[in-house]
Amino acid sequence: MTLSEYLAGISQPDLTRTLEIADHLVRFETTSPGSIRLKTNSNRFSLAVDLLAQAGFEKPFLAPTGQFIIDCFAGHVAACDLLLLNCLLIGPEDSRELRHVWNGRGHYKGSLHDLPRDFSERAPFFCVVNIAPVFSLPIDAQRVFSDLLAPPATVE
Repeated sequence: MTLSEYLAGISQPDLTRTLEIADHLVRFETTSPGSIRLKTNSNRFSLAVDLLAQAGFEKPFLAPTGQFIIDCFAGHVAACDLLLLNCLLIGPEDSRELRHVWNGRGHYKGSLHDLPRDFSERAPFFCVVNIAPVFSLPIDAQRVFSDLLAPPATVE
């Protein structure tokens, strides 16, 4: 799959919001290492590495694929932005012990009781990102990170 095929059909507002989410995730991870937690989907490694390579990120020869994807995601806004298009963002637990879920574009997808541990072969996402540690952190004088996400009441 080419980068242009991968990006085809994604609206400009979604691309803009994804870039803003990526920018803040990388900033949080850079200023406080370990604040962004993610689990990669090994069933999607080859596509993720191929797309990253097309974007200029080359996997070192002996580097573990999952770690390469995590390092790119957490350390480079352009890579995070690219991968976020097929990621899930998991928020903090609420009073009902549910965790709300958004796609990487900030669209609300629903809720679940437990964090995913394993992925099926058909799981379409590159990784699941636990955003609970940064969910309420400020991103500017008027907003917190969660303001970038659609409210939980708006299920697609």
